[in-house]
Amino acid sequence: MPPSKRKTFGQRLKAWRLAQKPEMSQLGAAECFGVSKRTLQNWEQEHRKPMLELAEAILARLSKDGF
Repeated sequence: MPPSKRKTFGQRLKAWRLAQKPEMSQLGAAECFGVSKRTLQNWEQEHRKPMLELAEAILARLSKDGF
């Protein structure tokens, strides 16, 4: 996939959250990953990136679920 078409971490995280049945809230996703709602919002809005260890665990979950 060309770099311009790749989804960012925040885009992938939000797409995963919205695809959950029923649709998962930001609070629910934050609890799932053991972070605050504000932290999750910062990631989805590309204001911040998670620390490497946490990012690896989250990306593994997103990949497992097809995101």
